[in-house]
Order: sequence, then C-alpha cells, then structure tokens
Amino acid sequence: MHTSHQPNAEETFSNEMRQAVSLYRYSKKRDDEVSVISGDPIQALECAVKGWTRVRLIRNGSVGYLPTCYIKEVQ
Repeated sequence: MHTSHQPNAEETFSNEMRQAVSLYRYSKKRDDEVSVISGDPIQALECAVKGWTRVRLIRNGSVGYLPTCYIKEVQ
C-alpha cells in the first residue's frame, strides 16, 4: 500500500489537464482518494506516487487520488 500521495517530479502531468474515464469501480480507502464507478468522466491532474494519479471527478468536482491503472485517457 502507498504511504504518501506526494507528487513525483518525473511522473507529473503537463500543466494541461487530461480528459479521461475510469475503467473500473473504485471505493476510496483513505480521505485523500476518490470513489468512482466504471465510465465516470474525470480530469487527470497529476501523477503522484508511482501507481496513483490525482484526478477531478466531472460529475461532482471531487478531487483526490485514484489508481493509475483505473484510468483511460480520452481524446
């Protein structure tokens, strides 16, 4: 399990937010994570600790971390 969601300089997204969707349902396990259902539209804000991405949910504006493997970038 991750110990911190602090950004890793080499994994930070560009300043441009990336449009994405969640591939799977995820129930948050910590206060700094977000819960999503499959197909939720999100904005990928930045990569943090390897394997985690900071996102914003489009449907309610919530911001938090989501496993990177649960995210698919869309054009």
